[in-house]
Amino acid sequence: MVIDISSKLSNKKPRIKIAEGKEYEVNNSKNTMLLISQEMNNIDKNETKAMDKAVELALGKEAFKEIESMELSFNDYKTLFIAVMAGVSGQTYEEVESNMKNPRE
Repeated sequence: MVIDISSKLSNKKPRIKIAEGKEYEVNNSKNTMLLISQEMNNIDKNETKAMDKAVELALGKEAFKEIESMELSFNDYKTLFIAVMAGVSGQTYEEVESNMKNPRE
């Protein structure tokens, strides 16, 4: 017996657009998600550092450097982070935002 799931699999990568001409592909691979999850679980007192690492893992070093040079406000950076997590996890922006506001105990 063969269970064919080939039509259910996609290697398409989500993209995040943050400004005109500023669009980034999100690495939503299993390995990237595991690394991001590990990073987020190891948050001690520096949540921002974990967010930076997650963004760098998902978007790549070059994109991360470019975004850092934009000097986004912390609120805008949180918005970017939520979008990255949505792209990596396959959820909508709103679902991730809601989960962050109401984390499960």
